[in-house]
Amino acid sequence: MYAGFVCYLQRNDADAVRYAGQATELDPKLSEAFFNHAKFTAAAGQADVAVWSLERAIRDDRRYAARAGSDPDFQRVETAVTALMERLRAEARAEAEAGLRLLSEGLARHHMPKCPERAQIDELHTKAVAASRKNTYFGYLDAIDLASRSRRALDALRLPDRDKIASWALEVADRLRGQSQPYWYPLHVQPMVEGALTGLEAAKLENATL
Repeated sequence: MYAGFVCYLQRNDADAVRYAGQATELDPKLSEAFFNHAKFTAAAGQADVAVWSLERAIRDDRRYAARAGSDPDFQRVETAVTALMERLRAEARAEAEAGLRLLSEGLARHHMPKCPERAQIDELHTKAVAASRKNTYFGYLDAIDLASRSRRALDALRLPDRDKIASWALEVADRLRGQSQPYWYPLHVQPMVEGALTGLEAAKLENATL
């Protein structure tokens, strides 16, 4: 990779591209090597190759998008780079909108319980929507992450399980109340029965977590 950079500084584009390409093959996880390969091929006017390597670098680390935007070498292939960034932004937008839609559906499907997690979920949701409204590549990436974190927190509440148990508890309360009506209880027993029934109903009304 550094041999390629030396050749680039010497304006030896062919060797710069060759060495940078070898670096990407030796370590496919080295994002910097892909960025340098994109930079050197852009300097050599090889738009298609530059865009391919730049996309690989950006998908590994979005900061390379900003670096490419301020690097004069990419101005030689500006049209191709602009098209790449528009495609990446559109892709991120679609993913962000899908994530926010799933989150909104999850929030609407169940009544949120009164718990500390509720404030966290609401905050992440609000931030995700705000990030998406920036209409930028980075904004959509932030929205994807925030919506994903919010959905994980929502899933951790196990709301479908809670609702099933709450419905069962209410059914039990109704059944017990109906069965208890014909009977007379000693004074010290009746408050216990009524308290148990009231507690079951309150658990449903308060949306108690598991």
